[in-house]
Amino acid sequence: MATSTSPDRRPRGTVAFIVRLLLPLALIVPTVVLFGMHRQSNGDDAAFATTERHGVAYLRALVPLEIELVNAQAAAATGSPVQRGSLMAAVGSVAELDAEHGAELLTRDRWADLRARIEAVPPTGAPGTLFASYSEAVELLLDLISKVREASGLARDPYAATFNLADGGAQELPDGIAAAGRYAGLLLQARRLPAAGQADALFGIAAARSDLIGAARDLAEDVQAAAQSSESHRLDGSLLTKIDAFTRATDALVPATATASATLSTDPAQLGRHRDDVVRAGAELSASLLSEIDALLGERLADLDSRDTTAVAALAAAVLLGVAAPVVTVLLALRRRRRGAGTTTARRGPDDTPPAPRHDSVERLHAAR
Repeated sequence: MATSTSPDRRPRGTVAFIVRLLLPLALIVPTVVLFGMHRQSNGDDAAFATTERHGVAYLRALVPLEIELVNAQAAAATGSPVQRGSLMAAVGSVAELDAEHGAELLTRDRWADLRARIEAVPPTGAPGTLFASYSEAVELLLDLISKVREASGLARDPYAATFNLADGGAQELPDGIAAAGRYAGLLLQARRLPAAGQADALFGIAAARSDLIGAARDLAEDVQAAAQSSESHRLDGSLLTKIDAFTRATDALVPATATASATLSTDPAQLGRHRDDVVRAGAELSASLLSEIDALLGERLADLDSRDTTAVAALAAAVLLGVAAPVVTVLLALRRRRRGAGTTTARRGPDDTPPAPRHDSVERLHAAR
C-alpha cells in the first residue's frame, strides 16, 4: 500500500531549510557591524596617538631651541657675545620638524613669526635691547610650544600618566626654563640701575621668581601624579631623580628666604652658575619626559594594533563558521535527497512492471481478432 506525503510536510521542511540557511547570516551581520564600529574606534585612537607622537617629536626640537634662546638672553644681559652658530643650528632643526609636521599641527604661521624674530636680532647691540629682543623670541617660542601641545592632542590625552607628563614636559618645564632666564637677566640688569630704577625692576623680578617657583612646584606634582597612575609600572625611575635635581637648582637660584635687597646683592657669577644649573637640569629632564611620553604612546599604538589583529581574527572565524553552516546544510540536504532516490529505486521489484499505456491494450485486442 503506497504512502502519501502530507500536503504541508514539504512546505514546512522547505521553511526549516531556509531558516537553517539564513540563521548563520543573521549572526554574521551583527558581527560585521560590531567589527566595523571597533575598527573605526580603534582607527580614531591610533590616529590620535600618532598625532601626539608627532607633537612630541616637534617638542624635542623646540626645547633645545628654547635652551639656546635662554642662553642668548643671558649672554645679552651680561654684554657677552651670543653664540649664534648653535642658536641657528637649533633653528634649522625646528625648521625640519615644521616642514614635516607643521601642516598637521597648525604651526606654520607661528614658526614663521618666531624664526623671523630670531633672525632679526642683531649680532651686537646694547645689552638691554638685545635682552628684550631675545625675551620676545622666548615668548613667541612658548606660544608655539603651547600650540603644539594643543594641536597634537597632548593637552587632552585620556590617560593619566601621559596627560600629566605632557602637562609637565610641554607646559610647566618650558615655562620654568623661560622664567629662570628672565629672572636672572632682569636681576643682572637691575644691578646696573639707580636706586629708583631698581625699585621698579623688583616687580618684574618678583613676577619671574613667582613663575619659576610655581612651574617647578606644578612640574613635580605632574610627575608625581603620573607615577601614581595605572601606567606607573613602566615609568622611568630616574624621572624623580631628575625632578629633584631641577628643584634643587631652582631653590638655589631663587632662595625662599631671600629679601629684595639680598636678591639685588647676589654675586653675578654665582647667579649665572645657578641659572646654568637650572637650564641644564631642565634640558635633561625635558629629554627624559618627552622620551617617556613617546614610549607610552608607542605602547598604546602597539596595543591598538594587537586588538585590531584580534578583531580581524574573530571576524574571520565568525564568517568562516557562518558560511560553513549553510554549506553543510545544503550538502546534507543533497545527500538525503540522493539517498531517498536510491531507496525508492531499490524498493521496486521485478514484478513492479508499470501498466501499459491504454493505446497498447487496444492494439493487442485488434490483433487477437
